[in-house]
Amino acid sequence: MIEALVGEARAAVAEAREAGQTEYLQVVQNWGAQAGARTNHLCLDLYDLPQIPHRIGEELGGAARFVIREGECPYCRLVREESRRPDRLVWEDDASVAFAPYASRSPFEAWIVPRRHDADFGRATRTDIAATAEALRQVLTRLATSLDGPPYNLVLHTAPLREQVDATYHWHWEIHPRLREIAGLELGTGLPVNPVSPEDAVEELLGRAELAVDGTG
Repeated sequence: MIEALVGEARAAVAEAREAGQTEYLQVVQNWGAQAGARTNHLCLDLYDLPQIPHRIGEELGGAARFVIREGECPYCRLVREESRRPDRLVWEDDASVAFAPYASRSPFEAWIVPRRHDADFGRATRTDIAATAEALRQVLTRLATSLDGPPYNLVLHTAPLREQVDATYHWHWEIHPRLREIAGLELGTGLPVNPVSPEDAVEELLGRAELAVDGTG
């Protein structure tokens, strides 16, 4: 089921780029009423946007500056470095890595990043889709086991439809569990407040999940 949804997202992005009628296709999944879901069915929402989302614009600019300064894609470096950090690593295989990012914006936030560099999710291979689906399954299962299946938002970050950013950007998925309300400081400043460090989040996810699998929890 998850692999089919990821495959449909890939087809939708490729179709939108071929059509060339909008600037960005935002792919999201909202699970649970607190996360904005309007149905209990597992589905993806697609939004044709006339402009590049602010968050994506920030990532594009930051990635381009990093490539100029360091000579490599920042996401490729992230994959390499997070694979060496068991304290933030949730799951990995030969094709993808799932980890709790440094300075996570929300409690138990997780990113799924492919090892193969590509800016456009519309070009994802069958291997990419299968690996992404398995990483999503691993992360969501651990969230369900450790946190009783919290509401969450799943968001695809991919290249804009009308820009060539192949050298600097890297598609990835982000999972944001909705475990707390947004407070005034965040609304007033735009600064996220996260009371759970990524290291503590991973310890919680892996610890309880492993106990449940072993039958000792």
